[in-house]
Amino acid sequence: MFLPLGHELHSLLIRSRGRARNVRRVGRPPNYSDRLAVTCATLWPDMKHVNIADKLGLPSYEPYESRQSDAVRHLVNRGQTLIKKYGKESDL
Repeated sequence: MFLPLGHELHSLLIRSRGRARNVRRVGRPPNYSDRLAVTCATLWPDMKHVNIADKLGLPSYEPYESRQSDAVRHLVNRGQTLIKKYGKESDL
């Protein structure tokens, strides 16, 4: 913004450094929604991770002798955190 030298806001604009930077780091968005994370967290006590992955179409793999699903494991942890932070799943 250009103001003449005698303007009352000129000295204020000279001293200001502009808008404050956003301090938070911006990461990439999550691959799966919060709603899916809460759904996985509510299904988890009754079902195994692999069964949840099969039901919801999430990836699973078989590294050794048993199938696993890291995606569901992380979604369950994220869903439990969201439920603790914002209340029960019926409130969401």
